Amino acid sequence: TKGINLFKEMIAAGILPDAHVYNAVISVCEKDGQWKLALNLLKDMENRKIRPDVITYSAVISACNKGPWDFSLKLFEEMKERKIKPDTVSYNAALTACNKGGQWEYALQLLEEMKRNHIPPDKISYSVTLGACEDNGKYEESFRVLSEAIKRGFFDHSFKYYDASNQDALDLHGYTSGVSKALVRYCLKAKDNPSDFGLLRDAMKGRSNSLWIITGQGNHANKDGRRGVLKKEILSYVQDELKYPVVIQPDNRGHILVLCGRSSDKCSFSKNELIK
Repeated sequence: TKGINLFKEMIAAGILPDAHVYNAVISVCEKDGQWKLALNLLKDMENRKIRPDVITYSAVISACNKGPWDFSLKLFEEMKERKIKPDTVSYNAALTACNKGGQWEYALQLLEEMKRNHIPPDKISYSVTLGACEDNGKYEESFRVLSEAIKRGFFDHSFKYYDASNQDALDLHGYTSGVSKALVRYCLKAKDNPSDFGLLRDAMKGRSNSLWIITGQGNHANKDGRRGVLKKEILSYVQDELKYPVVIQPDNRGHILVLCGRSSDKCSFSKNELIK
């Protein structure tokens, strides 16, 4: 890219880059997925006696998430050993590596470490940790993380209310499969047992015993790069695993209507009505 080429021209001309220049070039590597080059630049900084900072490490860790996730976690521990204090960006990069590598226990540890060190977790922190727990079948931990995130207001925009029909809706646009499944399960249980889910009492105002799930047309890319998977996965999850009857509206196939409080064997809708 242009930034990397300019950096090479600087070196060739004998112009010594400083930490700011290295950070800018490493950030370009992160965006381009060039994790090997990012690692080499970090080593080059060391060779030139230029001390990396939190921005440097955050960018290199993020770059390595496009490659071997374990490199990311090693770099995260390395920066702490060097007394470089991680910030929210650094932690989120490490949490993303945990999610990619199935390291749900370490993700929970890092989330607690952030709070203990007074580094405020953001929506990304909770979403990635939630995905790590959900993808590895740790539903109790997933529930706890999601409950805390909802309490902090990070998912408020996902809860919608259709005043005309007095129905609640859950908007899953922009979420991975793991986060979406956790939100779906949480909301359906809240619908069936509202007294046990006080956190959603204000968010879910509808009195109808149903829930709209908005997936869109399924164009959201999963974390492995596959596209068009969310809608199909949520349909299967709700009907086959959670055993709720579902309805697809022919005029709006990006919406799923879930009939709460009814067992699937009493459902009059067949799988033929679902989008395959």
